[in-house]
Amino acid sequence: MSKILKNQTSPSVDIIISETGVTLLAGQSYTIDPTNYLYWAKPETISELTANINSGNIVVNDGLRDLSVSEGLRHLKYADEAFNQRFLSNPDRNNGFTSRNTQEAIEEAKITAPGTAGPYAAISGFDGNATTGRWLEFLTNIASNVSGHVIPEAASIKYLSVAAQTNTTCTFTIYKNGISLETLTLTAQRKNNKISLNHVLIALDELSVQVTSGNCAKPTFNIFIKVTQ
Repeated sequence: MSKILKNQTSPSVDIIISETGVTLLAGQSYTIDPTNYLYWAKPETISELTANINSGNIVVNDGLRDLSVSEGLRHLKYADEAFNQRFLSNPDRNNGFTSRNTQEAIEEAKITAPGTAGPYAAISGFDGNATTGRWLEFLTNIASNVSGHVIPEAASIKYLSVAAQTNTTCTFTIYKNGISLETLTLTAQRKNNKISLNHVLIALDELSVQVTSGNCAKPTFNIFIKVTQ
């Protein structure tokens, strides 16, 4: 990225940077030559600029936008620290980040990464003809109303999907701690899904699944759960 110094004095006057021999003309901008970045990053040069930048007489621009005082001073330093390395984020790069230097972007990703992990599937089913009232099983031969899927930490249900051996008409109901939470129906079809859900779960909530109308041959019912760290 560019390193641009903007003379913002009011009333407008020239600013002489004696260490570099450069004069920032009143109301004008000066773009530092990339071959001179190291020279402009010398402690004594930064020291001379600091007062003017702190006062607002000089504003540092990276070619995209004006920077704050702290960002501007970092940007003038040679990029030997992650804090000094400018980072493209929204809206200049559509990546969901708000941070504008590498160090802060890494820390932002560290905080948000657990929450962006994809959902896991809690899979239940029944190896037979599941008629009305049949509880599906998360583990073979153990009905989910006896031992269901226990949530280990705060999470939410995001999607559902179901498949049967043949086309059929039946309704499946999910229960949370014995209370009806959501339904998914097959209507003369073998498979179906439901998306854009957000049923909030807390640690030790217990899920169970039951066929509440119709019948279904060898169903497999998937609950997609996303941890909300």
